[in-house]
Amino acid sequence: MATIVCVVGDKGGTGKSTWARGLADLYRLSERSAALFDGDWLARSLFKFFRNSDEKGRSLPLDRQDPRQGCILYDARDRRFGRDFLLNSLAFPGVEVILHDLPAGFRTDIAGLMSVTNPAVAVKEFAACAASMGHRLVLVNVMTPSPSDFHTAPWLAETLGTGATVVAVRNGLFEAASFGVWQREAAKAFAAAGGIEIEMPRLDTDAAILCDQRMARFTAAVADDRLALADRLRILSWLRRFAGSVMPVADLLCLPGDVAERVGALRVETSSIVEPAVVPAVEVPRDEIVAEPEEATPAAAVAEPAPGPAAEPVSEPTFELEPPAAPEDQDRPVKPRSPSGRRPLSEFIARASRVAGSLGTGAAAGDPADGAKPAKGAGNGSDDGFLPAGDKPIM
Repeated sequence: MATIVCVVGDKGGTGKSTWARGLADLYRLSERSAALFDGDWLARSLFKFFRNSDEKGRSLPLDRQDPRQGCILYDARDRRFGRDFLLNSLAFPGVEVILHDLPAGFRTDIAGLMSVTNPAVAVKEFAACAASMGHRLVLVNVMTPSPSDFHTAPWLAETLGTGATVVAVRNGLFEAASFGVWQREAAKAFAAAGGIEIEMPRLDTDAAILCDQRMARFTAAVADDRLALADRLRILSWLRRFAGSVMPVADLLCLPGDVAERVGALRVETSSIVEPAVVPAVEVPRDEIVAEPEEATPAAAVAEPAPGPAAEPVSEPTFELEPPAAPEDQDRPVKPRSPSGRRPLSEFIARASRVAGSLGTGAAAGDPADGAKPAKGAGNGSDDGFLPAGDKPIM
């Protein structure tokens, strides 16, 4: 029997992938037999950090990715790009836990996966499929103080009952007081339905961005010399607090009991830290020093007029601009101008039409649109992790 952990949510930007990356780091650090799957084709947050790469750091094609050491990327919304991995992974052999990082819009996606129109029926059927194969299903919902975020966890707990375990994770990026609405209303219904609530500690925003830029896992960033010591220590501090936050559900998530001690054993090496270089002072010979020329005093500042009686204000004359006269050696007639001195609007419209006709509009044929998926056989094992030549990644 394996544990199926799905990090889900109906809204994006709540911290789902950050929590999934932290959990995947604990699995790899504790040497737990875990298979990783990233169902968010566009964001691919889990895949970017845990994929299998060659000796040059380039991502291997998807058909060569091993989720037990790397990560499988698929699209939870498109059957052509491996949507059925969410079901087919239930038969993945030789692992204790299977982790899926799913995109926002879980209710719609699970309904499409199970081919039913009612999301409540779909999630029940998904849990029943996992139970029929002897697996334990754990659904994790990372939430913010927004009601559009924290309504997912109570809905899952009330819908599934004892068919699965639902864990609600409060994002520590927000103050505890901001979850007042959750504590007064939804938290009570969630607890009554058997849900479990924990909190993800706050991760420093700058440290998180540095990990993204360096494409470094949290555990690897601790030993990454490219990061400043302060950032590495902040990341290590977050890892310790993250490991402590999941201890109440360690058994459900198939984590060893000593995972916190394993994180605490991580050390930051300081021997390779480069001290800032001191630039020595250079003495310039006196004969090479060139004096800067003095600024010339403006003529207006030399002699100031003596103060006299205040002059009466003189109003500036108003006049209409006349069209400029044509040069004597030019036979081309001067284009008429409006009384205000500007060219007529019709002239600009005509010129713009000529320029547009000469340049043309629209993108060149064959240019791929942003976010477009590769065609069949377009992948070549690049860093983007697109599909290799051959079949789509459908198990």
